[in-house]
Amino acid sequence: MLWVFKLIKIYRKWQIDEKIWALLVSDDPVVSSALPGDYIEIEDKRYMILSIKKTMGSYKLEVLAERLPEAAKIDIINIHPEKDAFSIVGPVSDWIIAGLRSRGFCLKKDFKEAGFVIITYPEYIPSLKKKRLIFAPSLSSTWRDFISFNEVFSRYELLARYNLSKSISNVDTQFVTIDVPSLSMQVVYPAKFVTYPIIKGKNDVIIGIYKHQPELYGIIYDPERETVIYSSLAMIIPYELFLEKGNNLDVFIQLATGKKIEIRKEKKEKGVIKVERKGELIFPIGELDPDTVFKKIVEKSSLIGAMLTERNDLEKSATFILTIQDKTISSIIRVSTQTIHLAFKDGQEKIEPATLLFRSLINEIIKELREQKIRAEKLKNLFLVAMNTQEKLITIKDMIEVEMNPFTILEELHKVIGEISAVDTLSDIAMDMANTYDALEKIVKKHGKIPDEIRDELLLRIENWINKLKNKAINMV
Repeated sequence: MLWVFKLIKIYRKWQIDEKIWALLVSDDPVVSSALPGDYIEIEDKRYMILSIKKTMGSYKLEVLAERLPEAAKIDIINIHPEKDAFSIVGPVSDWIIAGLRSRGFCLKKDFKEAGFVIITYPEYIPSLKKKRLIFAPSLSSTWRDFISFNEVFSRYELLARYNLSKSISNVDTQFVTIDVPSLSMQVVYPAKFVTYPIIKGKNDVIIGIYKHQPELYGIIYDPERETVIYSSLAMIIPYELFLEKGNNLDVFIQLATGKKIEIRKEKKEKGVIKVERKGELIFPIGELDPDTVFKKIVEKSSLIGAMLTERNDLEKSATFILTIQDKTISSIIRVSTQTIHLAFKDGQEKIEPATLLFRSLINEIIKELREQKIRAEKLKNLFLVAMNTQEKLITIKDMIEVEMNPFTILEELHKVIGEISAVDTLSDIAMDMANTYDALEKIVKKHGKIPDEIRDELLLRIENWINKLKNKAINMV
């Protein structure tokens, strides 16, 4: 680690928090090249720089210290971290950079040199698809930004979404706590920051839950893409450095590096769970309907040249004959609540070719039925959301036509946008609604009402959204 020393003049010093001091220092190349996480030195004692801001002809430094000695000048100590590197997309608090650099992580401008990338602005960068990503909307992120984040997640093939129909802001306490059970830690952030809970994807792992609302999630991990999603950047700011609350920095580092995280990744089934006894194999079907699985096996058995000789629909069992190299092999398939049992009547030496054929057939059937189930669930969800949204849009139309309070109309439109923005297939409609909402809000604030010409256009737009919702649902069939 290298150290560079130079005396910098102090113009002014004042305390801004119990453990944070501000210094106004002279404009100097040494200061301009410093980064959060570097140190100042006074009387042989070092104090970490939390933040560096350029002001008119000087620099303002925020320093971590319970007290600072009186001094006219300071030394700036530049550190050179040697651990993993990180990069940033969007605005990030200097305090986060300070915390990471103090732990040995190096800040890089080039994404290619970074071990992980923090994304705080909804921007899609194709070259980052294979990088370890941490999404954490900045403290200044707007409701619209969260809608855009949901779209960005789609482009990165992430299934998680922000639930914009509810926000975590009306908290009675000064701080919000996120429990992180897998690490036996907590994340703490000021309640003044508005956050939105996360809807997890199918294979996502729940990392952080809101302590007072455990049904809501604040941190999600996608093990397949090694991506972490936070509800807000506020959850990463290392408040423990100066408030002694939470383990924000420790949690973030372990999630960002993937070290010491006790997250169990479910192994993808290759089809066979175990050999129950000689010649018998068991295949998992999970939540698939056993009757449907059995019928599919019988229906498609001819694809591998198998002939059905006996069938019992009540017990969901069937006997097949398969001829391989002039040898006739008899097999029995039985489907139970969650498994498929494959057994052979003939000797072990004969069944290997038949095992390969039946394994291929059964795995293909399971895959096909699971994909059908997923499509059906998506279609069902889309229809439910589309129908619900149509009803609410019709209600909003009625509210406009009877000239109800325009702010109430805006509120209802806001709720609808929040609900459909989490549905990937409807994100384009949500964005169109959001654009209309922004323009309408400005008009209502200016005029205190919805002018007649705007009213007619708005009604047409709502009718257009309803038609688009219907078309989306039809096209999914």
